[in-house]
Amino acid sequence: MCRLILSLAAAVGFLIGSSSSAAPPEIEDVILTIRVRSVLYQDAELRSHNIGVRVVNRVAILFGPVTKIDLGLRAESRLRDLIELRDVRNELDLMSPLPDFLPERLSEPAPGLDLRPARPETKSPRPALT
Repeated sequence: MCRLILSLAAAVGFLIGSSSSAAPPEIEDVILTIRVRSVLYQDAELRSHNIGVRVVNRVAILFGPVTKIDLGLRAESRLRDLIELRDVRNELDLMSPLPDFLPERLSEPAPGLDLRPARPETKSPRPALT
């Protein structure tokens, strides 16, 4: 049953691909976007990052934050290997990761480090009532 479905899908794909009328550009862009995302997902290092991509007129546009410049260049080079794309634009933002010594990243406070907010001792301008 599974082989039958796969063979039918292949036959339909062959007939669509061999027809003289091409798909509208918007449909091609959606198909290319799915293909581009699958290429990025196949890379184990890029899979764990939130790299966005959209395709407009066969031009892939990468966007979103990356922590290392190598990741952006790696994603760009993966997409440049696709012959279906006319161009690849890298609009990724390089964001520095949080340092390990910030209080949000510490599992235990360092000795002598008081993480409580500092409250200045202020004298009340009014005298105490007795």
